[in-house]
Amino acid sequence: MVGFLIDPWNCFGVRSRNLLGMLLVDDDDELPELPDERETDLAARLGSGGLATIDATLLACTEKVQHKIARIISRALDAGGFPPEDDYIAVHARRLIGLANAGAVVIFGNPRRPRWSEARRSYEPDRRH
Repeated sequence: MVGFLIDPWNCFGVRSRNLLGMLLVDDDDELPELPDERETDLAARLGSGGLATIDATLLACTEKVQHKIARIISRALDAGGFPPEDDYIAVHARRLIGLANAGAVVIFGNPRRPRWSEARRSYEPDRRH
C-alpha cells in the first residue's frame, strides 16, 4: 500500500519547517509590544527603500477578502525573497500593523498574534447598488 504524505508546511511556501519562524506557527507566540535590538537593526539595514518594498509586497499579498495574517506575512516573505527568520517576520508584522494604522488594510483581531488574526485590503464599497 502506497501512502501519500502531505507536508502541511508546504502551504507556507517554505522548503523546511525549521526555517519558518515560530511567530507564524505557534498559537501562543505573540509579537512583543516593542521591537527588540535585532529587529531594530534589521529595519535600519533595510532602510526606507527596503521597508517600502516590504509595504508594497504586503499590500500585494493582501486581498479584498480576509486571510490569516500569518498567511499574508508568509507569502510576502516568499514574494520579496526574504528569509523566513524571526526578525524578518517581526518587521513584516509591524509593517502590516503600520499599513493598518495608515488605513491601507483592515485587521481583525490582535495583529501581534498572526495565527489568530486576519487582514484584508481597505476598499470603498461600491455605492452604485
